[in-house]
Amino acid sequence: MARKKKNEAITANKVAANLTKEDVTPDYPKVTISASTIPTLHHSISANSISTANPYIPKEKPEEKPAEEWIWVEGYKGTHKGLTAYGNFQFEMNKVYEMPEDTSIKACNNGYHFCLNLNDVFGYYKIEKGNRFFKVRGLVRKSDYESYGKFENFYFCNQIDKLAAKSIEILWELSPDEVLTAYDADLIKDWSYEEKLLALETNPKTVEDEHKAVELAKLGYSIPFAKWVVEDGKYEAAKIAASIEGLSMDMRVYVILQGKKDNSGDPFGSIARSLKRMVNSIYGTTTSAGAMSAQLDAYRALMNSGAQNADGLRAKITINDESPWPKENPSIGIKKESN
Repeated sequence: MARKKKNEAITANKVAANLTKEDVTPDYPKVTISASTIPTLHHSISANSISTANPYIPKEKPEEKPAEEWIWVEGYKGTHKGLTAYGNFQFEMNKVYEMPEDTSIKACNNGYHFCLNLNDVFGYYKIEKGNRFFKVRGLVRKSDYESYGKFENFYFCNQIDKLAAKSIEILWELSPDEVLTAYDADLIKDWSYEEKLLALETNPKTVEDEHKAVELAKLGYSIPFAKWVVEDGKYEAAKIAASIEGLSMDMRVYVILQGKKDNSGDPFGSIARSLKRMVNSIYGTTTSAGAMSAQLDAYRALMNSGAQNADGLRAKITINDESPWPKENPSIGIKKESN
């Protein structure tokens, strides 16, 4: 029995020694990878996408940016008097201008700038020194056009109010009426054509101040003094002083000179305080306590009357005829009249 087992072991060893690699390898299908067979293995792999470092990992494709869409839009542009823009670039009417092909178009950097709204142009070209304003059309990115008027920086409140074009054409020049109506239609409604031309050549405030001076002259002030008052910013104060019945012209001038400028926010109260100082100076310490109290009460009521509020009411001081100003303890009434 032992001899039989020994003979079987010897036979098994001989068989194992004669086996080849192919005899012990499982019968799996053989696959040869080549550029021509790759598409059949996976539909997203191509022959050109195989990495040389690792033939089984596809290369990463760069992300493709969508093509920019450019559109023609109409708007407004300002120039200096000689049809030049910033950088002394010279424009001509009815001529198309194009940026070089490789220029990166971006507002505030490169491109022909213009605005969709005429009022936005005034932020870059003021109505002064003969500046001119035109209707134009420009070739801009559609995305830039759609962003117009939006805030690009909420923290600094930077609103997009201009576009950069890679091509622009100046179509026609705007008339004085078109420019100034966009600026302030109510302000210019009574201006003559000559005054509108003057406003474009200088600035609208020049003509506005002339009208204010004429209005003050109609209230009794001299033209030179009226012009000085307007220039010094006391136009409203002068009108209020003129509305005080019984107040002589020299006293009007006094309260105007003593009062604050219109932009102080309370020209009416300023006039009232000037009058109060004048009363205190005139009566001094000889005035009876009752008389001074009455004066102060009257002016306190004047200052607190709210005549300078937004309701459009203007207080009017009426001095009784039987008590010519100045006289001890005059009776001062407060009267409000609607404009």
